[in-house]
Amino acid sequence: MRILYFLLFLTFTAHAVQAQVPVYFSKNYLDARQKSVQDNKLNLIVFYHERSKSSAYNLQVVFNDPEVKDVINKNYHIAPANEADFDGKILMKRWELSRIPSLALIDQTGKLIAGANHGMAKEKLLEFLKFYSNSSNYTKTADFRDDSWATSVDSWKGYSGPDDAKIVEDKTSDSPNESTASKINVVEPVAANEPEKPAKEVVDTKPTTPAPTTPTAKATPDVTNTATTIAESTKSTDAKSYKFLVQAGIFSAHTSATTLVDKINHEGGKAYIEEVKQPDKILYKVIAGKYYTEQEARGFIAKLATAGINSFIKTIE
Repeated sequence: MRILYFLLFLTFTAHAVQAQVPVYFSKNYLDARQKSVQDNKLNLIVFYHERSKSSAYNLQVVFNDPEVKDVINKNYHIAPANEADFDGKILMKRWELSRIPSLALIDQTGKLIAGANHGMAKEKLLEFLKFYSNSSNYTKTADFRDDSWATSVDSWKGYSGPDDAKIVEDKTSDSPNESTASKINVVEPVAANEPEKPAKEVVDTKPTTPAPTTPTAKATPDVTNTATTIAESTKSTDAKSYKFLVQAGIFSAHTSATTLVDKINHEGGKAYIEEVKQPDKILYKVIAGKYYTEQEARGFIAKLATAGINSFIKTIE
């Protein structure tokens, strides 16, 4: 019996040591949000995993830094969220975060201001915190990717034990979402030296009538996945006449791309997904539409902007 109690003690102690949430954190998101309503501060939610070296470094080193702590106490109410708990899973899904550690910046009403789907060492985190301490930056897009993060974690000797959340190289940029608290606009741009996928597939906005004497095999639509890469039957017969396309983002998660496609189509677009294959993963590029003139393309970009969707124009070669 004593051995059993001892083993249980070691188990719970190990988890507590690995998590080690800083003492100045609020208990949870609800607690932090109640405080933010009282003093008009933003909420900073930090997602972590119990058995993770990167999470332990994030909580024990980065967020325990005196300068980081000072900036947070002046401008934010911060709370932890365990990704393994029910509420942690719900919040990560709600804000479309997929990596550990990650964080979300929320206003007093629960609206998402910004998020980081990656860890940040002290210097980069301070940039993030100071940038969003200014309310005029709430709707601005900024890049807080930290190339030193993986090195900082790897060189840290303050952790021992299992690591269930290995560091994955991250290429996300962080941007606010101006329209809804249920979606975080975390885009993963393709590396600059990666060849761009040729713009061959388009959605034709004009109805086409196939020649009666030339039957063609058409793809059967999948009603459960309407936002997949454009099917053969929807390719344009006059694709070369399109001169411009509007791209709205590129994601590592297919569900994130699908959500954006649905939102764009709700605004009258003809969005679809193109796969961008990389050596270790597949990215999902969201094309909002293709156009004959630059004026048409820029007009739709302006329409998407009013709905809180960032996009940009590209010339089709």
